[in-house]
Amino acid sequence: MRNVKRNLLFLALLVIGIIIGAAGSSIYWIKFFGTYTELMGSNNISDLTNFALKICETGNSNSCIVALNYSANKLEMYQRIITPKDPNYTGLNIDLALTYARIGVLYEKDGKHDLAEQEYQKALRLVPKKWNMNSEKQLKDMIEKIDRNAHLVGLP
Repeated sequence: MRNVKRNLLFLALLVIGIIIGAAGSSIYWIKFFGTYTELMGSNNISDLTNFALKICETGNSNSCIVALNYSANKLEMYQRIITPKDPNYTGLNIDLALTYARIGVLYEKDGKHDLAEQEYQKALRLVPKKWNMNSEKQLKDMIEKIDRNAHLVGLP
């Protein structure tokens, strides 16, 4: 009788643990897909990076790269629309440069050095000359400083 009670208690605790684990996992995926849906539906330039960074805060490097690439593609599209109308507008160049640099950092952390190099080169072409930035190290340092100052947590 004693062993039966112990086994039932063990089984009950196991089921409770599974339920708690599933609930925690579900909350993660609901948050992730909710943010990803917001990103895909966004046409607001300022929201693109914010939504991408929310996805990055999940800590999944691949999801972060996908979200940042999506953001970069939308920014490139806006740039093609805006630049002919106002050639002096450079705000999108800065957003794109930072996005490319962040993708480069992620590729480098994943050991994909060739892809990282391509992203860094794209970023360096867009960085304003007045920033006096001409190396990958300067880009990486800038991204780390931005993350630190913005108190971004959980980024891969």
